[in-house]
Amino acid sequence: MKSSTKKISVIGAGISGLSCAYILKKLGFEVTIYSKDNPLNEVISPTHLSLFPAASIIPHTVSHQNINSIFQHSISCFDKLYFAQFPGLVIHKHFELFAESMEPPSYIDHMKGFCKLNDSELSKAPNHPEITISKGWGFECYFADWSIYFPALIKVIEKEDITIVLKEINSTDLEALESDIIINCAEIGGPLIAGLKPNPILYRGHTIHVKDAPLFFDENGHVVSYNFTPFKSFYKSENGNPQDLYCYPRSDGWILGGSRQIGTLSPKGEWIGEEVIEPSEVLNGIVFPEQILSLQKAILKNSFGLDLDSYKNRTAKAGYRYMGNKKSGLRLESEEKYGKLLVHNYGHGGAGVTLSWGCAIEVASNIIKNLNGKELDIEEVLNCI
Repeated sequence: MKSSTKKISVIGAGISGLSCAYILKKLGFEVTIYSKDNPLNEVISPTHLSLFPAASIIPHTVSHQNINSIFQHSISCFDKLYFAQFPGLVIHKHFELFAESMEPPSYIDHMKGFCKLNDSELSKAPNHPEITISKGWGFECYFADWSIYFPALIKVIEKEDITIVLKEINSTDLEALESDIIINCAEIGGPLIAGLKPNPILYRGHTIHVKDAPLFFDENGHVVSYNFTPFKSFYKSENGNPQDLYCYPRSDGWILGGSRQIGTLSPKGEWIGEEVIEPSEVLNGIVFPEQILSLQKAILKNSFGLDLDSYKNRTAKAGYRYMGNKKSGLRLESEEKYGKLLVHNYGHGGAGVTLSWGCAIEVASNIIKNLNGKELDIEEVLNCI
């Protein structure tokens, strides 16, 4: 590998691929993105994760040995974007609430304004009239209003003269790519690009987009979002795993979720795993757990005086969150293949938006170290955003 190499191919036009392409372009590389699907096309396979994010900037359901530094670098990038008024990036007052006692997660040290809620504060948080909250915490977090943020990122990519080629890339195509560096951001297709046995561990999730529903606020005027885990007797998966609900208000309505059905895909791409159990509902051909609506309806009415039934314009989606081939999930490393540097960046477990910029910086660091034997200047990267 020669240090003069400048051409990079990024496989995948989801949030990870776009973020990597932008950072690498700013560092002076010539970048081309390859994608099976048009990233702005609404009719996309459930494996194209960037169609489905909520999208809170919280590192749920992902782990990596460097997760804290990756997340902190992402936050630093989001700070820069927010103060530059990047379209669709806002701040929420977010609550994580539990019917059963839970210990705070490790990422709390990086969340602004984090606080454990006492009994009085829990009573003022979003709550269900029949399910007592025993534990909870709140913090401020960035939120990417997806209908605005993602198209804006695409426009930035186009402005930087980064070409998006609509072509499916397989492992057999890598050698012929006209680049010496390849970034594997194919997510569910990542193992196939890497030449590994796929058999991915997936969470299938369901969301309901309640269109044209209003934003709602706390007493200090902050937009409120929440995750709520009730008792299993109220909501569980087919295998008895507890399920959590979330509500994220956006400029175009509410995103209500969710579910975490564990499974994998057959060689033909068919779902093999937990199915939706009764009670269930069907919307635009998607079968989803009825609790996503019924429990949310009670919470929204009890906490904000909003009637879910008043907003009839709704769309359901079902998508896959890729957890990797093993529990740790995220693969962020490089190897030499066909005389090229192949850098892997997949297995984000639903935290693709959250870790997008941090992982892009890790990818760039890996490339710079391989080319020049030097450490990447993080401040240089932040200054170019």
